[in-house]
Amino acid sequence: MQPLEGSFLVTKQGLIFEVKGVLHPEDRVIAYLRYVPSERGERIAPNRERYSKIQSLRRRERYLKENFPEYLWYDESRGRWLQAVRKEDISYVLEAPESLRELRDRGRHTTLLESDSLALVEGIVESAGIGWDRVGITGSQLLGLSTPASDIDIVVYGCKTGRQVYSTMNSFFSQGAIERYSGQRLYEHVNFRWGELDLDPRKLARVEEQKALQGIFRTREFYIKLVKLPSDLEQTYGDCVYRPVGTQKALCKIRDDSSSIFTPCEYLVDCESDPSIERIVSYRGRFAEQANRDTLVEVRGVVEHVVELDTGRKYSQFVLGGGVRDYMIPVLQNDS
Repeated sequence: MQPLEGSFLVTKQGLIFEVKGVLHPEDRVIAYLRYVPSERGERIAPNRERYSKIQSLRRRERYLKENFPEYLWYDESRGRWLQAVRKEDISYVLEAPESLRELRDRGRHTTLLESDSLALVEGIVESAGIGWDRVGITGSQLLGLSTPASDIDIVVYGCKTGRQVYSTMNSFFSQGAIERYSGQRLYEHVNFRWGELDLDPRKLARVEEQKALQGIFRTREFYIKLVKLPSDLEQTYGDCVYRPVGTQKALCKIRDDSSSIFTPCEYLVDCESDPSIERIVSYRGRFAEQANRDTLVEVRGVVEHVVELDTGRKYSQFVLGGGVRDYMIPVLQNDS
């Protein structure tokens, strides 16, 4: 089985990549660099190896170009360069559900971060009535690179399971077990997520404070990533040909948001200025829950033409997240 979103790959050189999506080519895995070995690294692994975290996509790409260009791959079907790891270069895979199983097995022998994480997952599992095998701990905890101040990153697998979790989150907030972002912490979160955008932070805050898959638990930030399984999808890698045509900005109306809660996320849209644009998609969790059905949104990102190989159907879509200035923001009547 191919590695899924929420998993990490460790290469033979010790580089750590985060898996993107659940569909991959046969010979490699689409994954983006996250941590690199470094004598001055601020993160220390259980084996005492030091690592540095590379935050921005631009810096990750530059690091690979200068040091490991073999992990930059031109995908003919997508018409663009991607970060990807050949299967022969993978030393081992770290999977989120296994990390959670190990955490549960340790019982009381846990750190405060681990205790908080386990308590939050227990609450989600009980509230949603889902199986433990569909949930995992990801992020720095999965890698053994967490700090006492680290966030809690949770991944839930399966379309049905994800919807069950999502449908219970508002009641979970209402019970007071978790809190939404608010006040100063909300604007700190907005700045972390969207600080490079030249947009009114109040508009961004209105979106972020309503999201149900993120918030505060026991003073600690958390994020829940809902991921469809390959069996939930009607396509395989290479079913379509994509051709980027450049960065554009447009107004679109959301006509279907049923897959907006997942990572990767998808919105079906109507775009008056370019009727060929039918979708907005992103592989980045920050664009999940960004807008609801019947909402008019302003979008900036790369537009690509798509051809479905089995039917020949053609359409266009926005792809968000590849550029630091990509965004999708609801347009309200009183916005000036």
